[in-house]
Amino acid sequence: MVDDNIDHLTILQEGLERYGLSVKGYFSPLKALEEFHPGIYDVAIVNVMTHAMNGKDLSKNLVRVDNAIKLIFLTPTNEGNKEINTVTSNHFWNVRKPITIENL
Repeated sequence: MVDDNIDHLTILQEGLERYGLSVKGYFSPLKALEEFHPGIYDVAIVNVMTHAMNGKDLSKNLVRVDNAIKLIFLTPTNEGNKEINTVTSNHFWNVRKPITIENL
């Protein structure tokens, strides 16, 4: 999970862990990409609007490393979803902020 808002990242990570999921959270998209290896993760949850590298570019790079990774994009609005859908065929779902654990 990659989100440059540390509060959102922490809340979502802890919420998903309560459902028994193993979650690795990253504040920095660059750090997430650096530590990403093929076959480790089933799904990447990526905030579309992050600093240093936007979520769309990060996702393209994650797919280059592991073509099997599925992607969930955290988006501020429904606008731009068509653009997000063209990022990669690995695109799985968009989740519009604000987010609840149940929606994720």
